[in-house]
Amino acid sequence: MIVNLVRPRDLGDADLALARTGKLDKEALRADLESAGVPVTKTLVDGLAATARDHAERRALEDAQRGLVADFGVPSYELPRLAGGVDLGGLYDLAASLKEQGLA
Repeated sequence: MIVNLVRPRDLGDADLALARTGKLDKEALRADLESAGVPVTKTLVDGLAATARDHAERRALEDAQRGLVADFGVPSYELPRLAGGVDLGGLYDLAASLKEQGLA
């Protein structure tokens, strides 16, 4: 079974839980952005926190669905969501991912 559009695991479990519940430390986020030289506004920080929440909710759904897929007892493979869409380079990346997972 091939699962498509899987989100990256960019955040640890603790950060995902904070993001999902809306409890990310916005001041720490602001400080990190400022240290990177990014002009920071409340709108930017709030938007990033909302994006993190959406990502965490999607990851929770994916993790739950991963358990259901495992219950089928058949091999499963995951294809990542490609931010820029699928072009020829992306197609090669997807093929390489499947090969790394042992499909080919």
